[in-house]
Amino acid sequence: MCKEHRFTRADAFFVPLCSMLGKLCVILSDNKENTNMNIPVIFQFLKEVSANNNREWFNAHKDLYEEARGEFENLLSAIITRISLFDESCCIKQ
Repeated sequence: MCKEHRFTRADAFFVPLCSMLGKLCVILSDNKENTNMNIPVIFQFLKEVSANNNREWFNAHKDLYEEARGEFENLLSAIITRISLFDESCCIKQ
């Protein structure tokens, strides 16, 4: 395999994860409440923080963290909402 086609350790994690979540988003997208999810924001932050895992970088990019965190919370809420359609034990506590 040539050098430019090698995956980094982060790619080995993120490529399958992106594929899996992409499929999940298609499933969730038929529920119109969940159209505000922006999954690429989550992955972009995770990729950047994995390459710059230090306090200085994190503090300088805290706005990216907050945005990714909000999107992740939206994703989890959508997943829980969808699961609760067939599993009453899985619901969002108000």
